[in-house]
Amino acid sequence: MRATVLLFILCVVIPTVHASDGVFEINADCAVFGCFDGDTSGLPVTISNPGSYRLTGNLSINSVNQTAISVDTDNVSIDLNGFALIGIVTCSGGTLSCSDSGSGVGIDAETRANISIRNGTVSGMGNVGIIVGRYARLEEITVSQNGGGGIEAFAPGAVLHRITASENGGTGIGLGFGLSYVMDSTAFNNAAQGVMGGFCGNVLMAGNLNNSCTAIAPNRCDTATQCD
Repeated sequence: MRATVLLFILCVVIPTVHASDGVFEINADCAVFGCFDGDTSGLPVTISNPGSYRLTGNLSINSVNQTAISVDTDNVSIDLNGFALIGIVTCSGGTLSCSDSGSGVGIDAETRANISIRNGTVSGMGNVGIIVGRYARLEEITVSQNGGGGIEAFAPGAVLHRITASENGGTGIGLGFGLSYVMDSTAFNNAAQGVMGGFCGNVLMAGNLNNSCTAIAPNRCDTATQCD
């Protein structure tokens, strides 16, 4: 009888914890069981419903092939809340090299639209730190020492503000050649391009293989030709 009552209490209480103030919480504890409807136990934490989500603790990823958060729907806002997604890859050296690489992504929203991500760090992933689709908004994010690159926002309409992309094994910030824009940001010591494609303004780019964004406001680069 006591076990039945305890099970009932857990079933009632756990969903409430993860939906306070209408914002669903993501943390290592809830990831063990599934953080909300549509998410199953373990990683990745899968977001299947539009809405607002907030990280309430660091998430550690122990495999280069493991994705931390997978977004399977449009119209999602993720507040990293000052916390980090932390993988096991490290990158260093004058000619930058990474300890390993794989298929794991920090936040994978590649085919999704209207995704907002802000205020935190993604580092040490086997592949790219963050991948987003159309009309993404990224702000106050650090992506560093990811095996495959920092951010990929190749679909059109992305706006990236106050991004730091450093020591990634590929491109720091990849915008493709669509109508996307990065501003007030830094891209340094990435193994490939600091910023690739898109438009950029007030971006410090140094120590990268090269840069290829179209400057629509003054940038600071290793050489003038690397700005545009």
